[in-house]
Amino acid sequence: GVIGFLFIYFFSDYAVNKLFNITDVLKETAILSFKIGSFGFLLNMFNEVLRGLSIGLENFIIPNLFRNFRVLLSSLFMVIIIIKKGELHEILIGNILGQLLSLFFNSYFFLKFFSPIKFRIKVNIFKDMLNYSKFVFGAKSLTYVASELGVIILGIFNNTGDITFFDIPRKLVSRGMEIF
Repeated sequence: GVIGFLFIYFFSDYAVNKLFNITDVLKETAILSFKIGSFGFLLNMFNEVLRGLSIGLENFIIPNLFRNFRVLLSSLFMVIIIIKKGELHEILIGNILGQLLSLFFNSYFFLKFFSPIKFRIKVNIFKDMLNYSKFVFGAKSLTYVASELGVIILGIFNNTGDITFFDIPRKLVSRGMEIF
């Protein structure tokens, strides 16, 4: 998560100026949005760590409940900002606020239900986990790229308005399916 955060944050200027077809008027907002989005990425990784720990401790209710809670809060804050005619970077701040609140409550309930947890470090298990994490990282990266490929292609060849008309209905359908 930290590596992804740093990559997105420091790569934002290059991505906006060299990779994406963003008009000069929106370049500052785009760079700011990338940088704010990098914090959202980091918070999402923290939430996923708690989710993975809960699943590893064979509790599936807490991670699923807080994943839906995070999506609901983030979506609610983003919609409120959209209604108030907020800019893209403000919408991303709404997303981050939802993730931050979810992380706080998720951490509280995780510690409440699983305390005290005794951590013992066994080097061999840590090495196995590190090797396994390479495959998980690869699978998650490929899944993300595959799910966002349409937006990435639109961002490279078209303007930001086209992304919005493509992305909002796709996300609404995706979020609706997650609820069921």
